[in-house]
Amino acid sequence: MNFAFDYDGCANADVPTFIDVISTLQKAGHKVFIVTMRYPSECRQVIEDFSGLVDGIIPTSRKAKRAGCESLGLKIDVWLDDNPRAIEEHGMQIWGMETPEGTIHAVDHATGDVCESQVVPLTDFSELMVPVLEVLQDPAAA
Repeated sequence: MNFAFDYDGCANADVPTFIDVISTLQKAGHKVFIVTMRYPSECRQVIEDFSGLVDGIIPTSRKAKRAGCESLGLKIDVWLDDNPRAIEEHGMQIWGMETPEGTIHAVDHATGDVCESQVVPLTDFSELMVPVLEVLQDPAAA
């Protein structure tokens, strides 16, 4: 099975625990992906936290996550997301706006407040897409 974990407000909330969960799933023969509404240029921290540990990191650039994965030929069987609407809807449908590239929009689950933060842009995307492309070439992954 293919598992997708959201990053902001989900996998990044407790990285060590998510690493353990990822390892357990992979040992059982499953594929695990980080699927985020971030733009590729916003994924520096995602890569630092999970590169080499997941089967791929998929940024959808504020677009719906399922459609983003399916456009790559990847079917996700199990989703874990703190905002399930992000699986089927794009940023404008969810929040009534889409933050510009470089600005992350997330909800603080302790307070319910919407938080925005700036990220340092990433310019080398090779670590981002190569794992995804390798998995997609494996017919067992799709």
